[in-house]
Amino acid sequence: MLVSLVATACGGGRDLGSLSSLSVTPSVSPSATVAQDKYVAMFPNCQELARKVPNLPPVRYNKDVSAGGYRGVSCEFATPPTGSSVSVELTSWQSVPNDPRLPPDVISGQRAAQDRFTKDTDLVTDGAVRDLGFGEQAKWQRPSNDDGCYLTILDGNAVLRFRYRAGETPLDPKSEQCRGPLRKLAKSLYDAVQPR
Repeated sequence: MLVSLVATACGGGRDLGSLSSLSVTPSVSPSATVAQDKYVAMFPNCQELARKVPNLPPVRYNKDVSAGGYRGVSCEFATPPTGSSVSVELTSWQSVPNDPRLPPDVISGQRAAQDRFTKDTDLVTDGAVRDLGFGEQAKWQRPSNDDGCYLTILDGNAVLRFRYRAGETPLDPKSEQCRGPLRKLAKSLYDAVQPR
């Protein structure tokens, strides 16, 4: 009856049918939706990375962490005692609503990764990388003592950080001598950790 009255008031006596033919789509706020995570399994460990990326120096340090919605792998590949070294830090966040370690408004792994990528203050940021060709966003970074160059990549619900040092000879972290080899290694390592 209400539908008939509204239809008559809004322009005529057209029969709009019964209420059962009306469909109502509930509105869902963006904060209530959880995006699909790209990285859901644990990353390959350091030995697996060494097998997948054969031009890495030998594994010197490795650590795997998995706790709740947080997963991480840290590796250092180095040629002792004075050769070049590559460090790898892979971190992902699962979409876990109501995770007590995350702020209440963070319900997706992508949001947690974006926050970490944006608010990372561990290193000096030297600017965004526009021509990398993989990952969603990337930036060049370096420690305050200029010891090597870092490439930090946001990719879905993960932050991937790669560092390159040339051994005893310090390189300018903004130079192509540092960034060029790191860019190539980062692409190989990125490919090695992609979910299949």
